[in-house]
Amino acid sequence: DVFKYIPHDCSMGCPLVISQDGKDEQVASVVEEFQQKFKAIGIPMVHWQHEQPKQSGLRGTDAKIHNAKQYAALANHYKWALSKLFQEPPYQEDDGS
Repeated sequence: DVFKYIPHDCSMGCPLVISQDGKDEQVASVVEEFQQKFKAIGIPMVHWQHEQPKQSGLRGTDAKIHNAKQYAALANHYKWALSKLFQEPPYQEDDGS
């Protein structure tokens, strides 16, 4: 149970950010379920959805090409999510005033 490892005072840094690749409704439903559970214990959770661009360049069906396409898609998602996180933080830091 993931909730027993989460501090309830949110002192470890909030919110949790989930970056979903694509718009699969089943994945979004699970994320929504966890958003409600975390909200109930005072931890905000942000859900971002990223639509992968069509891949071009690598053509073929062998395992090496498939792996390269998957690696490129993962790298693209990380670039998108980290850029979004640091350029548009999902929350405002408390400046102490």
